[in-house]
Amino acid sequence: VQASAGRTDDAIASFREACDRQPPSVEAWYLLGATHYGNGRLDEALAPLEHAHALAPAQPMIAAMLGDTLFLLGRFEESLAYFQRLAQAQPADAMRTLRIVQCHRALGEPALALQLAQAWQGDGFAPLWLEIGGLHEDLGDADAAHEAYAQASTLQSKWAEPVSALIGLRLE
Repeated sequence: VQASAGRTDDAIASFREACDRQPPSVEAWYLLGATHYGNGRLDEALAPLEHAHALAPAQPMIAAMLGDTLFLLGRFEESLAYFQRLAQAQPADAMRTLRIVQCHRALGEPALALQLAQAWQGDGFAPLWLEIGGLHEDLGDADAAHEAYAQASTLQSKWAEPVSALIGLRLE
């Protein structure tokens, strides 16, 4: 509650105090990590999230935030492992699929990333189409990139102008 009211330092102190209590509080460790994450302090978020995950390894919300933190810290192989485990439990989750694709791309595997992105069977998800466009660019296929960016802009109408600028189209 304190964190959402903008009193981040008070919230962090409260969460740390709760983390020191016995038995260990999964929620306190998670909220401490999430508060640091939300404030962009990813290095400080990592240890509490790892602790929360160790206490509750079956909690997808904790594993997802931990995987995302690792991704944003540039630790792509570790992040990929978390998102692959999550995808086994929930294969139709678009954000997890996107992170898996982004991890493979960051690891220098654009062909595999593209294959995984194109195999995803969910409804249209504009961020994934943007990633597909970038992957096609990485692989030197400008026409396919153009088509993917156009698909992203049709799925997310507010993106039409910036995506059109990206692919060199004029909106009439």
